[in-house]
Amino acid sequence: MLTPSQQKVKQELDELKAIGSYNHGSDMNFPRTELPASKNRVYFSIGLVLFLVVISIAALYFSTPSQTKISSYLTKEQQYNRKSLKLFNDFAEKTSGDLESDVLKQASLVKKADDLSAPSGFEKHKLDFIDVMQHRLDILTYLSENKQADTLLLKKLLIELDVKQELAQDSLLKAFDREEIQYEEHVDGAFRYWIGKKSFRYE
Repeated sequence: MLTPSQQKVKQELDELKAIGSYNHGSDMNFPRTELPASKNRVYFSIGLVLFLVVISIAALYFSTPSQTKISSYLTKEQQYNRKSLKLFNDFAEKTSGDLESDVLKQASLVKKADDLSAPSGFEKHKLDFIDVMQHRLDILTYLSENKQADTLLLKKLLIELDVKQELAQDSLLKAFDREEIQYEEHVDGAFRYWIGKKSFRYE
């Protein structure tokens, strides 16, 4: 026999069953609320814009160090090239002096240039540039060891040097094209290039 409180609970359960508000042994189902299609498009658009902003910032972040490395490399390369060319030209004018010391200085410049870390895309140019520096060193070594140089051989060596210098400049301009670096050639053989908004002169 049910107690009065149990009878009251049973009565309430029977009433709930009668009006269909209670389903014994099954979960209550709540209707899903779906976002309107227009809101979905707005959220998608915002997400896409944020994604593109992040990609742009990442591209800028990773490209800046690369461009800085290029300008730093070319600045050092040009410093070594100027010193090497000055030694080479001064050497030809000397009739006396410590020619062996000049050869050692040229060899040191070749070593420093070889130790430079070339940016990605400039490896071929670096090889051509080192070839020019080494050829100058070979000519100076030959002249220091042979006071009576063979004129025809010297002329041949100088022509080869001109060709190697042109190849080095050509490979540099090709590297600029690959890296999409803007540049312009000048009538004096030098040219100007731009890294970001900053311009540099290369001779």
